[in-house]
Amino acid sequence: MEKEIYKRCCDFALQVIKFSKRLNPDLSSKIVLDQLIRSITSISANIAEGSAAVSRKEFINYLGISRKSAVETVHWLKLLFQLTNNKEIQGFIDEGQQIVNILSKIIINTKKR
Repeated sequence: MEKEIYKRCCDFALQVIKFSKRLNPDLSSKIVLDQLIRSITSISANIAEGSAAVSRKEFINYLGISRKSAVETVHWLKLLFQLTNNKEIQGFIDEGQQIVNILSKIIINTKKR
């Protein structure tokens, strides 16, 4: 399951980065895009780091950081949508929220083991 969510998060980041290259952002949108790219790439990076964890507690910690980055990503996407009113962003917001939900379930299930 972790490999699937890792791939999904990498794909998500690449889609948003490619989308951002097509925009012609003003200064405020550039700032939001910078923060968005930082948070969205942090999601899969922390999943990758967590996969090398030496304990369940450490694994949960990295997935928790990844989840926080996903929540932050949704925040930046919502702001970007308000700034640009680009309808394509709504699909990214939905995907980001699904990723938050999946990571939450992985954390909960791992804690139960």
